[in-house]
Amino acid sequence: MLDAALGLARWSEPALDISPYKRHVQTLIQAAQDYIGKDFDDAHIAIEAVRQVIAKRFGYATKTFGDTPQDLLNLARVIERRRGGAWILCLLYAHVLEHLGQQVDIVDFPARPLVRVRCQHEHIILDPLNAAKPLSASQLRPMFKDDQNFSPFAIKTLDKRQVLVQLLDLQKLDGLRHNAPEAAISILEASVLIAPLEPQLWHQLGLLHAHLDHVQESIAALKCFLDLPGRAEFRYSATQLIQQLQSSKDT
Repeated sequence: MLDAALGLARWSEPALDISPYKRHVQTLIQAAQDYIGKDFDDAHIAIEAVRQVIAKRFGYATKTFGDTPQDLLNLARVIERRRGGAWILCLLYAHVLEHLGQQVDIVDFPARPLVRVRCQHEHIILDPLNAAKPLSASQLRPMFKDDQNFSPFAIKTLDKRQVLVQLLDLQKLDGLRHNAPEAAISILEASVLIAPLEPQLWHQLGLLHAHLDHVQESIAALKCFLDLPGRAEFRYSATQLIQQLQSSKDT
């Protein structure tokens, strides 16, 4: 997953050499493996290892005033600056923990994503914005509106594609917020390569192309959207837009 995140960094900066960043990640893994020694079966020691290596020895931390979304969402920049948002830090901690033999998930909490380590008799939830500190159930409950329904075993687990698409979605929103639709289109094009069966991505791509009068590209994206199941509430308007675009192309 981390290699894919570095690939996305190079997607936004084609001249970027990602080799030094890959070597840095291997350094993190090796340092954590050296820390735990022979205690590979102990999840608590593995968690302490990643905390000591990533947060303390290498100084990875959360955002500070003045950090831009691109600073926090681009893995290469996060490695350079040792600061990142929740999504990138989740990827980093999860990646190193997996190389320590742990079963790891990224889970979608209402406030922000967290890392879950699945042990034999317990699940341990880690907060990437607080040096991967384990969180108790009482600390997690305020993240939910309805405490009655809270269960640490019923939260939504995100697969690797969903995590990467969410990361790209935040970058897309930043592009739109800064009136950069071409950048948002490039990000959506990366998204549909990662998750080609997600209809909302094709729909968003078609609408953005239409906004910029990219007629052929918009029609192609909207047809991909209509070929996929789901999102019935947008299907009629997408069909109408295709007809309008085809009419404008023929005139």
